[in-house]
Amino acid sequence: MSATASTPMILASPLRLPSGAVLKNRVAKGAMSEQIAGRNGAPTSGHERLYERWGASGAGLLIT
Repeated sequence: MSATASTPMILASPLRLPSGAVLKNRVAKGAMSEQIAGRNGAPTSGHERLYERWGASGAGLLIT
């Protein structure tokens, strides 16, 4: 599949999910292991900073 001039426009367009929720664009960050949990596996302040940064990135969907 080759990219076209319209690809950036498609990625920037909103996406309505079957649930009715609307994502502001079609950019998603998939789940991953950050390896920064506390000893008991609980989230840390590092998670808070990391997800704030990802949230500010403009991605329409962050999968945790």
